[in-house]
Order: sequence, then structure tokens, then C-alpha cells
Amino acid sequence: MYRRTCVVLGFCLLLAACALPKTDTEPQTSSGVGIVEPQPSSRVAPSLDAVQESVLFNGSLHIGAPDAPLTLQIVTNHQCPYCKEFQQNVWPQLKRDFIDTGYVSATVSFLRLRKYPQSALMAKSVACAGKQQKGFAMHQALFEAASFDRAGVVAIASMLRVNDQAFVTCLDDVPLDETLSIAQEKLRTQNISFVPTFILENEVLSGLPTYADMRGRIEQTLADL
Repeated sequence: MYRRTCVVLGFCLLLAACALPKTDTEPQTSSGVGIVEPQPSSRVAPSLDAVQESVLFNGSLHIGAPDAPLTLQIVTNHQCPYCKEFQQNVWPQLKRDFIDTGYVSATVSFLRLRKYPQSALMAKSVACAGKQQKGFAMHQALFEAASFDRAGVVAIASMLRVNDQAFVTCLDDVPLDETLSIAQEKLRTQNISFVPTFILENEVLSGLPTYADMRGRIEQTLADL
């Protein structure tokens, strides 16, 4: 397997992240590395008619082909500025090159942070919209939201043309609260306390990557499969 030193050399993450706060100070970013085009993998992508989304049993959002050979877990928070930067600047290329082509699927999980008290509502909103196949659209929209209260997420749901009554009923679903709380405890047991965090083949990578960093790591992991 690829040596763990690639985390330092090939995935210089800027170490910008939002964390379970010891203080309220945001970590600082360093300058990114230059983009170096990696050699393409020789693996043939599986056929994929359309990118799919679903809500997993733990409330996470799954994006991409169910039979993709590699799954990238993204742990994020809609109020974290570094997570928003990843979603705006890295995700579109990642989705185009790996998700849409069927090489990689992604699961998106949400870490609750005390500094962002609406974290639980944001995660539940994605799960509830996901039940109507609008989870990814809600996920994207929340990064641009002007308000993070209940009225704000209901307004976004209406804009996305989800069934309003079903969405509101889902927001009041106590069993879903319990499911999402269990998912939080699972993240804690994995010692995940920063967002964004990425889990690739059981390797945990925390911080904001450049696209070149992320692509190179995925290419190498696919080659090692």
C-alpha cells in the first residue's frame, strides 16, 4: 500500500480546518502547492447512466454509483468557511473527474460543532431533503444560506420544490434525531474533530486540500486497489 508519507508530501492540506473548539480562533491557511497533473489511472470506469444520491441508514448523504470501486467520506459543516471553500473550489472538479465517471462515490457526513449551534438542523435538513432526492441540492444551497434557522431551511426546501409538508414532518422526526446523534458518536470514536475531514480507504486526512492534492491521492489509491 502507498506509504503514509504521502499524507505529508502529496496532501499538504493547508491545515485549514474548523474544529471542535479548544478556542474560538480559526486555524490559518498556508499557501497551496502548484498543480501537477498526475498520470491517469489505467482502471476502466464502471458504466454509469446517471449520478445517484441516497440517504444512508446513518443519515449521511451518498452521492454517486453504488458500485464505485472507491468511496470518499467527506465530513463537513455548512457554517465552516473552509468547508464552503472546498465545496466551491474543489468539489466541482472532484465530482466531474471521479464521481460522474463512476470511479469514486462520496458519502457526506456532518460534524456538529458547538461554535455552530445550528449544525444539527443543517444535517437533518439534508437528510430530509434527501428522502425526496434533493439532498445534494440542499447540501449545496446551505453553504450559501443567509439564515440557518428552521424558517430558513424550510424556505430553501420550498425553493428546491420538495414537498413542504413531508419536509416539515421529517424535521420533527424524533427517530431521525436519534439516528443522527448515533452518527455523531461514531465520528467521535473515529477521533474526528476537524472539518473538513476526508476518509479514504480508512486513512483520515484533515484540512483543506487543493484539487491537485486530492486528485493525486485518489489516483494513487485507485491504482493500489
